[in-house]
Amino acid sequence: MKAVRFVGLPLTLLLVLGACTPTESAPTEAPPVQPSATPVPTEPPAPPETLIAYVDGSGLLCLMGSDSLSAPECITADGGAASPAWSPDGQKLAYLHGASPQMPTARSLFVYDLASQTNQAIAVNIADEWFFEALREVEWSPNGLYLLLDAGTGATRRKVVVDAAAGGVLNDFSTPRCAWAPDGGRLVLGQLTPLDTPISIETGQSLSLAVLTVGQTDAAVILEGTAAVLYTPQAWLPDGRVLYNQFDWDEGSFTGVDSQWTIVIDDPAAAPQPAQDIPIMVDTEAIRAGLPDSVRDNAYGFSWSGDGGRLVFQSDSRIYMYDWSGGGPLTDLGPGTDPAWQLATIQ
Repeated sequence: MKAVRFVGLPLTLLLVLGACTPTESAPTEAPPVQPSATPVPTEPPAPPETLIAYVDGSGLLCLMGSDSLSAPECITADGGAASPAWSPDGQKLAYLHGASPQMPTARSLFVYDLASQTNQAIAVNIADEWFFEALREVEWSPNGLYLLLDAGTGATRRKVVVDAAAGGVLNDFSTPRCAWAPDGGRLVLGQLTPLDTPISIETGQSLSLAVLTVGQTDAAVILEGTAAVLYTPQAWLPDGRVLYNQFDWDEGSFTGVDSQWTIVIDDPAAAPQPAQDIPIMVDTEAIRAGLPDSVRDNAYGFSWSGDGGRLVFQSDSRIYMYDWSGGGPLTDLGPGTDPAWQLATIQ
């Protein structure tokens, strides 16, 4: 309202006029400012900081930050460490370790606890000295309850399942290859299948695709191997499919053809299907094909970050990190073997 000025009127009249003047209403609020149609660019969030375990050039088991900036910290005092493997919750690290600083002929099983920073020996009650001399790898079950030990170097390996907390052997069997079920309570394996007439491969036997429950003796056969067809599992995928190799063998010509298939183990009506939509984490050849030329031919020991965006691996006794999702140059983490990324999971 425009103000009106009264000139020369008595004070009393001014008071009367003031009392009759309408009260001004409160000003209305300004309309909210609309956001710009063009978003302001922001930096992508940094990957979460986790740990990478590895064995250095002296055989010590060490930890480094995944940002590759923190100084490594070694958690063993002498050489002979091998095959570090993180528990699913990322709080424990299983590994093999020799009895002396020199390259050992026998290894024992240990678990390092991050919270207490202590190493605990896990009992493996096997009275076969060869097993500990041939012990090469250790792997956690997806539920964190068991440890799978792998001994041997030939086509057929000895596998032992150990209770991760109490020690003791729960399963002991031979197979060229096996893989954990996502629930961690079972294993799919290539079960050696005797033939009336041995075939001209290393074992002379066929391989059936079978499922073994932890703590039980007998495995349930899913696909029966023959003299002409052998089955070797590669991975038990999170969606319930088992990825396996089918090897069609012709004894007459001594030749064979490999192909990849999947089958849903827990569906009795499921039929084998040609492999499709396989996660990159279990496709070794696809991983190598996506790496820079300088390391492609000698790359192995792949271990992925929890978000599936980066991986570490070894090549010619050096450890490298690669940004799989973003590409870019390799990061050379230095000499070492057996890299294992904390909380590595198949996405």
